[in-house]
Amino acid sequence: MRNWVLILLVFTLSSCEKDEAIDTKTDPATLAHYLSEYHADKTSNKVWLHAGNHPSFERETDERPIHIRLFAPERATEFTCFLNDSIQFRDSLRLYRKISAEFQMEREGLFGLFAIKESRSELNRYARVSYVLGDSLYLSEPILIRAKAISTDTKNTADLRIEVTSGGRAFMNWTASDVAQANNLVMITDRTGLVFCAAQTKNDEFLFYNLRNVNRNFTPDLFDPRLVHGETYGLRIYSTDNSGWMRNFRSVVFRADSLNIQSFD
Repeated sequence: MRNWVLILLVFTLSSCEKDEAIDTKTDPATLAHYLSEYHADKTSNKVWLHAGNHPSFERETDERPIHIRLFAPERATEFTCFLNDSIQFRDSLRLYRKISAEFQMEREGLFGLFAIKESRSELNRYARVSYVLGDSLYLSEPILIRAKAISTDTKNTADLRIEVTSGGRAFMNWTASDVAQANNLVMITDRTGLVFCAAQTKNDEFLFYNLRNVNRNFTPDLFDPRLVHGETYGLRIYSTDNSGWMRNFRSVVFRADSLNIQSFD
């Protein structure tokens, strides 16, 4: 009898299905793995972005001093940020790992940002950002995220002059301090704070409204606009170096007045 009980016990245990082991490791996805989910014909590297440090870049997220800011097309989704701690391998997709950072749209609805913590490391890092639009993945080129110990403080855009014509045009020129061949993002807002003109130029000047020397136009629906005499407008200028780090910034309010040249030191 004892032998029959033993045989029955062994049979019962061997016939039971074992639960599948659960892997609790949650290594962050690499950029190489993320890209493998999309066909090569459905990827693009036309994401525009730059990075900067608080407080000159943006003043609302004190606990997150570095801001990665990008142009966010309408209907784009799945904004994702990847960081690479090895500056020796700028283009190695396996070394970029997804970080848990929330993407926030700015009030104007053109640009948005990732606010991230400063690295404890003394090393610079590279960042890349992606989003999905339709059935395609858009990925940025790498930009440099400077370590706190060697980051360059953001300086004021200097010698800013604004001259408005009687016909509603406006000529603006400025000096991008310590930035050779700066990429300048020019944004003009109306009295409600809404951005209605945004363009990138490599020149230290901008004629509103002339796209001849513009490298990228972020408000393509704007056609032959004119400033209204007597109205007040806001002007923001972001100057970044070739690595994508913002070095100069200026935000001023000016009046559409053809009788006075307005200067901001």
